[in-house]
Amino acid sequence: MQNATPPIVPNEIDKYVTHGYADNHRKREFGFQLIRNGKHMGNTVRLVILFDGSCNFCTACAELLRVLDWRHRLHCLPFQAPGVPQSHGLTVAQCEQVIWAISSNGPRYQGTQAVSAALDAIVVFPFFLLLYQVPGIKHMEDQVYAWVAKHRRFFPGMRPYCERPGAPCST
Repeated sequence: MQNATPPIVPNEIDKYVTHGYADNHRKREFGFQLIRNGKHMGNTVRLVILFDGSCNFCTACAELLRVLDWRHRLHCLPFQAPGVPQSHGLTVAQCEQVIWAISSNGPRYQGTQAVSAALDAIVVFPFFLLLYQVPGIKHMEDQVYAWVAKHRRFFPGMRPYCERPGAPCST
């Protein structure tokens, strides 16, 4: 006979956290993970996305990725959260320049390549990083990313993550 998992008593050992920030109401917002007895449960984070949490367009894009991430492979974090850039070997200045994607198996991507990596994580057949390697397409994607990044304040978005009540942002 197999050992049955003991029932979970609410509010005893389960809580939703991200970098020390607890929230029992919005369990999946921006990469919250289930923690039980100090161990991560369920899906493992495959790609950490560091975005600008003070930007309404960037926050909307991170939320869209969260909604589309049906395989739960992304963990979107605002780089303004205390210690987030440093915990991934980056500086705040680097994060202010471009979006970053850090893979659990080592590679780090920035800018257009980070967007391609995030898209690869949410589709069944990942081809965006391969497409990015094509010389003409890579140049075009980099130009579009640079233009969007420069004009992002003019794009529609949502309330920036770091302006939300209780958001763990330091800047």
